Amino acid sequence: MVLRRLWAGIGSEEMGVAALAVIAVVLVAVLSGCRVDRVPRDAPTESPTFEELAGHHHERLNRLETVYGSGIIELRWRDEDGRHYEQGNMELWLGLPRRVALRVFKAGRDFLWIGSDDSHFWIFDMTGDETILTADRHDTVLLDDEGEVLSLQPLVLLDAAGLGRLDEPLDPDGAVEYDADRGAWVAEARGRGGPIRVYFDVETLEPVRVEALNSRGEMVLHSRLADPLYVERRAGPEARIPRRIHIEMADGGGRISLGFDRAYPPSDGKVDDMFTERVFDFEALHRRMPPDVVEGHPPGDGS
Repeated sequence: MVLRRLWAGIGSEEMGVAALAVIAVVLVAVLSGCRVDRVPRDAPTESPTFEELAGHHHERLNRLETVYGSGIIELRWRDEDGRHYEQGNMELWLGLPRRVALRVFKAGRDFLWIGSDDSHFWIFDMTGDETILTADRHDTVLLDDEGEVLSLQPLVLLDAAGLGRLDEPLDPDGAVEYDADRGAWVAEARGRGGPIRVYFDVETLEPVRVEALNSRGEMVLHSRLADPLYVERRAGPEARIPRRIHIEMADGGGRISLGFDRAYPPSDGKVDDMFTERVFDFEALHRRMPPDVVEGHPPGDGS
């Protein structure tokens, strides 16, 4: 139950419709090394267009449509009871553009499962005495008992991890700026979970930082993506994901850390294909983790 409040405190106006904050919110610096002072870089002579950045980004995502990864997750948050910390193992399945499954477990026991299909998302929270299921359509804003936004939607996770598509630029002219401190091109776009600002490494053109914005253009959370991890594949073009993903609420109220040790396509035979399909099957998950409390409108309830 504690995780239900992990990202509370952001009103629907703060994130805008499907955005709400992020599933997982911060890949904590626990897995990161010492920070090195950045040396500003001179801007390159030619700036890419938004279409060029988005095109390169989408080409990369096309090579990551189905991926399985495993590693360690750490969560830190604070609430009325003080500061909290949880660490566990995690497994992540991607079926881009909208299918996501994140399993968090410890000593063989699941304590959080977040997932989605093309139309709905769901969160099985087993951190308390009861199993609480929160589920609804992707475009639905959910509120907790105190009227604050419940913000663990998978589409926001995809955006924060640099794995969401850029639907359109926020600026009508598709402006692209240069951040000399980070050596990155900066573009603002409408992501799958809401408006975002994305920083693309000037050399690789891969995302190194993502900021989720509210309706006023203010940052409500940010992520740092580091240490590219190559997806193990038998054939085909090269593909990689961030080995370390760090997401943090702008107000410092919550953080999560994902550190991957491996990533590969499920079809390579290293992961049970049948199980891979079941992780996106809400009915199968519901039977496996029957909830004591249901909030929202799960798939199949007629909404």
